[in-house]
Amino acid sequence: MEGNKNAVEKQLDYLTDLWNEFTDDPDAIILQWLIDNESYPIIDVFIETINEEINEINDLFMRFNEPYNDFNTYGFTLIDSLINQYETIRDDIKNEGIPFDWNCPKYDKNESDKLAFIKCFNSFCEYYSDLIQFLVIVLTPEKISDNKQFENWILEIADTIQSQQICFMLIDNIDNQMFQSLSDEDQELIFKIEPELNMQSILYELSSEGGGVTSGDKFRNIFLTLSNEISNGNQVKADQIASVALNIAKKENWPQMQIAVFMALGASYLSTQNVSESLKNYRNAVQVSQKAIESNDPAGKKILIHSRLAEASALFSDTKYLEAAIIYEDIAPIAEEEQDYLIAMESWRMASYCYEINNNIENSWYCGNMALKNGELIDNDTVINSTISFVGQSLLRLCNNEAYKKNISEIQERMSKILGESWDKNNTQEKHLS
Repeated sequence: MEGNKNAVEKQLDYLTDLWNEFTDDPDAIILQWLIDNESYPIIDVFIETINEEINEINDLFMRFNEPYNDFNTYGFTLIDSLINQYETIRDDIKNEGIPFDWNCPKYDKNESDKLAFIKCFNSFCEYYSDLIQFLVIVLTPEKISDNKQFENWILEIADTIQSQQICFMLIDNIDNQMFQSLSDEDQELIFKIEPELNMQSILYELSSEGGGVTSGDKFRNIFLTLSNEISNGNQVKADQIASVALNIAKKENWPQMQIAVFMALGASYLSTQNVSESLKNYRNAVQVSQKAIESNDPAGKKILIHSRLAEASALFSDTKYLEAAIIYEDIAPIAEEEQDYLIAMESWRMASYCYEINNNIENSWYCGNMALKNGELIDNDTVINSTISFVGQSLLRLCNNEAYKKNISEIQERMSKILGESWDKNNTQEKHLS
């Protein structure tokens, strides 16, 4: 019901109506959104939402970020990207019971890139004709060598293509249009939309329940809404709210708040075993952390540690132990620099455990010893309640290897100094960071 919809959902309904106007136009093949800088996130959410609801709307949006470099080869670039994107999702759609064995028809790179493009994308549409009404090619090149040539490339494709299923989407800045001459050249092919979006009104409406008026108030209330949607298992809504929260955090240059959003989404996806989306969000958090360090943010290293721990934990849960081990091993020296010896110990311990599972005994032994070294630096009250006993157990387990048998007495002695003579009688079950 309309009354139960939040501000973002209302805007998405509005954008969907505009989208339907475009698809109802039999001549238009290129949709050009004209929006301001602040509204970009809501367009991204619109695209993601339609893809989530493909069973209802039957339109598939595929984004292509590859740079435009050459009028005669861009089509081949897009073909390669389509093939790579498809390979990435092939196993996932197979598990969902969706046909998964489309293969791009062979083409000759000596022929026209535009004809090859049309052949390939027509084939994709024909294969999924029962599932897809429109294949929307969202062109967001990270770099365009020549705007006019890029526009001509799109127009030539749009003028040649015969499929009723393929259309293009461009997202342009209303205040600084990159493709202004595009719509002037061919009004029939181009459908230009200037949506009336007001991100500030969305933010105020989302934050109105708490009465907040400052950016901090708005973020707190929106983050609370995000947390509630996650708790209720509403992942699509959570993604929508997260985009608004991130918009505030980016505008205010709050890296820790950006990371809080990414970490919340990462944990949400991980709880439903969607490891790929979980990792995507955790890695976004890592990128924000690294930028914070580059800008000399005093909290940069701490937030990097926690972001990478989350990334490693997701990999561990997906049984990608070697990848997880490398990250844990990378984290530990940073924690040592911060004199957070508990986190350093845990990171070395988990690296050791992952290497051991992967049967890399030498690396496991090294990391285990580094874990013990850091454990010896932790104060008594803290270390007693830590996982230090697992460090000792794993090292003794590794001492079953002939190369390390001579170290049994030393390990026992060092562990006894930390936890007492009966240290190995308790907590016998290995565990890992979560």
